[in-house]
Amino acid sequence: MNLNNFRKWHFAAFLTSLVCALIAFAFAEFWPLGSRSLVSMDMWGQYYPMLRELKTALSDNNVLYSWNGGLGFNLVAQIAYYTASPAWLIVCLFPVSFLTAGIHITTLLKIALAGLFFHVFIFNRTKQPSPLSVAFSVGYALSSYFISFINQIMWFDAIVLLPLVALGIEKMCDERRPLIYFIALSLTIISNFYIAFMVCIFSVLWFIVYELTSERRFSLKLRSALRFGLWSLLSGGAAAATIIPVYCALQNTIASTLGFEGELKLYHSFEEIIRNMMPFGKISLEFGMGNIYCGILPLILAFAYLLCRKIPLKKRIAYFILAAFFILSFDLNLLDFIWHGFHYPNQLPCRQSFIYILLILTMGYEAARANKSDYAGKAAIASTIPLALAITALFTSKNAMVRPFAFGIAIIIIIFLLAVVAKRAGKKAKFIICERILPLLLTAEVTASAAFMLTTQTFASHYDDITYFDMTMESINLSYESKSEDFYRSEWFPLYHFNPGQMYDFKGVTFYSSMMTAGTYDFFRNAGCVIYAKNVSTRYVQTPVLNSMLGIRYVYDRDGNNSQTGLTTVDTINEKFTVRENQYRLPVAFMCSESLKDFSSSDDAHTDPIDFQNDLFMSTGAVGTPVFIPVECSERELENAHITTWKNEKYYSRLDTNNPVHAIFKYKIPQDGEYYLNLKFKSGTLFVSSGNGMQKQTDVAKTPIFYAGTFCEGDTVTVEFVNSNHDFALYGAEMYFFDEEAFSSGIEKLREGGAAVTYSSSSEIRAKINAGDGGTLYTSIPYDGGWTLTCDGNPVELSKIANFLICAELPEGEHELVFKYSPPGFKTGLIISLSSICAAVFLILIYKKINRKSAKIKKCGRAARISKLSKNRHRRIKK
Repeated sequence: MNLNNFRKWHFAAFLTSLVCALIAFAFAEFWPLGSRSLVSMDMWGQYYPMLRELKTALSDNNVLYSWNGGLGFNLVAQIAYYTASPAWLIVCLFPVSFLTAGIHITTLLKIALAGLFFHVFIFNRTKQPSPLSVAFSVGYALSSYFISFINQIMWFDAIVLLPLVALGIEKMCDERRPLIYFIALSLTIISNFYIAFMVCIFSVLWFIVYELTSERRFSLKLRSALRFGLWSLLSGGAAAATIIPVYCALQNTIASTLGFEGELKLYHSFEEIIRNMMPFGKISLEFGMGNIYCGILPLILAFAYLLCRKIPLKKRIAYFILAAFFILSFDLNLLDFIWHGFHYPNQLPCRQSFIYILLILTMGYEAARANKSDYAGKAAIASTIPLALAITALFTSKNAMVRPFAFGIAIIIIIFLLAVVAKRAGKKAKFIICERILPLLLTAEVTASAAFMLTTQTFASHYDDITYFDMTMESINLSYESKSEDFYRSEWFPLYHFNPGQMYDFKGVTFYSSMMTAGTYDFFRNAGCVIYAKNVSTRYVQTPVLNSMLGIRYVYDRDGNNSQTGLTTVDTINEKFTVRENQYRLPVAFMCSESLKDFSSSDDAHTDPIDFQNDLFMSTGAVGTPVFIPVECSERELENAHITTWKNEKYYSRLDTNNPVHAIFKYKIPQDGEYYLNLKFKSGTLFVSSGNGMQKQTDVAKTPIFYAGTFCEGDTVTVEFVNSNHDFALYGAEMYFFDEEAFSSGIEKLREGGAAVTYSSSSEIRAKINAGDGGTLYTSIPYDGGWTLTCDGNPVELSKIANFLICAELPEGEHELVFKYSPPGFKTGLIISLSSICAAVFLILIYKKINRKSAKIKKCGRAARISKLSKNRHRRIKK
């Protein structure tokens, strides 16, 4: 087949995948063929704001550190983990208003490229492109993995590049050409560190199976193994600029301390496994079996693979063992733990299942091409296996979804009937069925299933929802965000987003990222902030203590109901946002008592969030008594529940599951002032009312510490709790009076030793400070190993407060402080990357030189043999 011909088939795979994706998008009304947007779920909560953060960082020429979440975080590590895709860098060149459209365009493009690269891979294996190879490419591009995780677009680069990684391994083994493998694996690791870990495991497995099933002699296999090891190391080295910073950052996370726990166990039932191989099913987003559907025909032909005598028996056995290993990996907890980077996934199960899909499609297409167009007989026999499995799962399951089984069984029967007809038909009819009808059926089935899942199960938003606050926040930032000559933070109230600081470019606290350090998580969890996803998120819940200690100057109040201690209204924008200024804001660094170094954020050190905040403020030496003072509950009532105590905590047990739990707490106000509620409840609705007519309502899951309001001495405040969702849960609501007078005097004392910022940027802060007689410097800068501090040009050793914030010891007198940040491991990784790329280029040039020399020797040898044959022939003629 000539070059132009197979290029046409590759283009057909690309175009067909793109068109089928557009058809599915049209049915689901996604842009550009509808008004719905993919910027939803994790795309909305994490990846989209991170993309905007990347764009901001690139425009500011500083990608080292960001203050826009969690008080500050390693931006290099976040980029390497989330947004290092080359496609993102292209999208970032366009205005913010284009980002949503750019996400959809890159998603469609990656789907089409996945189809193209799979076709290139499968063509290299069989050298037999056809409509069937195009249909199988669509099966890979629109598999249930792609559709289920379409809001997780940061993973797509690895899925797109996986066929090229497999192709590169085979090229390296067969032709000693490592370039494709080196480039594909390096780009995969750079694009997404996390999924690349799974691709690296796949590379080892694929190489082992490919070499074990080859006919090469042992010495050549050994050379291939050495070559594979060398180029795998060079690929990892080329990506070291992302690997090492991410690895260093991950060492600070809670995930790094988690290990395999418990006994070996299987997760899924037989019905779940078979159901997820069928079309039109329910996608697995939270928990469940992996999303492994890629078409019924490939599944049938994968079973037919075992029947193909033209394929060597050891190859058939090896690939079936590999397929069985992947199924076991989805089901066995230990293998699940290993595949996900020695960590259990937080929802979104079986993230390596796209590798299984590649394997099934490869086996299926090889089974079809082993018999060319005459694979109908094998397909007819093999179709009975998935048909029997599907029917068995349908009737043995107690809670089966009928739809996927019904459609799956129907499609299997249709394929079986077509295969039987083709087996008995003439050559022309057989060709039409096998090379035209079945590929068309597969393409239509996969496209229809994708459209169904996108329409009924994929989370979506609308463009207006995404851009709702853009203009308002742009106006606010121009007026109220700290400039280079000062440094302070801001926050939203109530929260609207998981990463508002990154979304709208302001120095914030709320943060949602797998790069969150363990210290960050523990500090904010114990301080009473809301945790959405365990270990990786915090949603800021403000109090006067936290607002001051964390340097929050402005609160952007989007519903006008935030009137806590110290907050005064300074502006109203677009009749939607009230900008409130914190009169008790402390600078980013100030002198305090040495006792602060002993403050701990461990679970055992404090009884509850209010206790945590009292201890934090008292540890500075600003006050000698708590600023939150408990108020005795005068009356308690509880309906439809029984109270039990376990590990010093109270829990309620619902008695009648048909009726809600109802609890009432009444408090007699001891003095005029502001009052807060410390809520033990984790779910339910809370109502606060008083005799003066004041009423408030909140969802307790969003407010562990709730600002109850301002009350007068003698008022009776009633707190009512209602919950219908849980039969057993934590119980309790405690009220505290906030001593503003003591708090105010403490703030003034701390301000006397405050640092005056003279310059600030993304990775540097300069300040002047009067340390008095010397002592401990408190900062609201997170400690992650990347910060350095110089005092009057001399390096200062840094310590940690509560395993989270930076502190240091300063001598007496006035000083100039300079904080600078360098991402841990970045410089080392960059040097290794450049060295590895240079080494790879050098080796490639040597390979080419050797190959040219070898080709020249072969050519000369061939010419000499031809010349010798000609001379011998001439002698014979002469005789």
